[in-house]
Order: sequence, then structure tokens, then C-alpha cells
Amino acid sequence: MPQRMEVERRSVSCGIANGLPIAEGRAHSYYIFRQDGRRMLVVQRRSGERLRINGAVEVVILETHPNLVKLAIECVPDDGAKS
Repeated sequence: MPQRMEVERRSVSCGIANGLPIAEGRAHSYYIFRQDGRRMLVVQRRSGERLRINGAVEVVILETHPNLVKLAIECVPDDGAKS
């Protein structure tokens, strides 16, 4: 039986404000300006840290290596959803 990896609950929330992606919480973030005029939000995270997107999806950084990042993507159930 596979073991479930224990991950610390350090999390940053991301959402949209005024048409731009934003990060809320303690994380270093910045924008990359694309050639078509759009902006891409870059959020720095370490192993064991999480990034929650629109309160529904959580990305967990499991491992980082020089040429590889291992991520886990988890759907956060609604409070009213039945399990």
C-alpha cells in the first residue's frame, strides 16, 4: 500500500483582482510581462509549501531538484459537498 506523504501546511492563496492574478500570503511573487501584453504571476515556493488557486485547487511542491520539480495537485472539496 503506498504511503501518504506528510506535507507541511504552509500555503499561499492565489486569485484574480482587477483582471490580474495575485498572491495573498507570505510568498515572494512577481509578474513576467509577455509579448502579447499579458502578465504571468510567478510565485516562489519551497519543498513542502502549498499554493491554493481560487480556493478550489491546491498545488503542493513535493521535491525540487536542479532540473526537476515534483508537484502534487489536489482538489479541495466544497464545504457542502458530500464525501
